[in-house]
Amino acid sequence: MSYVHLEKSKWEDYLKRLTKSLKETPAEIEVEALGILDKYETDWIPLAGISYDPKDDIISIYFEEPNLKNFDHIIPHPQDIALEEGDAGLLTMEITGGQGYKHVVRFKQAVPVQG
Repeated sequence: MSYVHLEKSKWEDYLKRLTKSLKETPAEIEVEALGILDKYETDWIPLAGISYDPKDDIISIYFEEPNLKNFDHIIPHPQDIALEEGDAGLLTMEITGGQGYKHVVRFKQAVPVQG
């Protein structure tokens, strides 16, 4: 499958709609920097939401796990959001941060995004 790049003017609305569809869908985040870094930040924990704050120019990805502390993953000055969608919905989201690192969010099952 190929990725579709989301226009920056649509980030805030799209991420609000995605968050409404999540229902604590298990997800994982991998941070990739070619030749420098490749590590997992999470491993299949319930994703509570993703938001974009245009004023501070940050994307916040937040998880809520009953047995763990809540976990926030902040991406300052995002440059791009690329979406991989299948027939059932969103499968993977790649967010390129201001330092060029890719923050890859994978969903354990496809998330149908309404609207």
